[in-house]
Amino acid sequence: ICEHHDVRLLDMRLEQNLDASLEEFKPHVVGTGAVTANLYLGKQVLQKAKAYDPNVLTMIGGHHVTFMPQDAHEPYIDVIVIGEG
Repeated sequence: ICEHHDVRLLDMRLEQNLDASLEEFKPHVVGTGAVTANLYLGKQVLQKAKAYDPNVLTMIGGHHVTFMPQDAHEPYIDVIVIGEG
C-alpha cells in the first residue's frame, strides 16, 4: 500500500475522455502497458499526458517494449519498463 498517494486505473477501452480524466486527477505519473497490437494506443495516451503537463513522468511497459524497447524511444516517454513491472 502506498500511503499518501492516490492511484487511478483507467481502462482506455472504456474511458471516453482522457483529457477530462487528466484535468480532474492531475497525475504526477502516467503509465501504460502495451502488446504489439495496441502499442500505438499506449503511446497516444502518454503523448496526451505529456502534452497536458510536461512534468508528468510517463512510463510504458509490456511484452512489446520488453523485446523491442527501441519502439518506445519517443520524446514523450520517460521510462521504458523491461520485464515484469
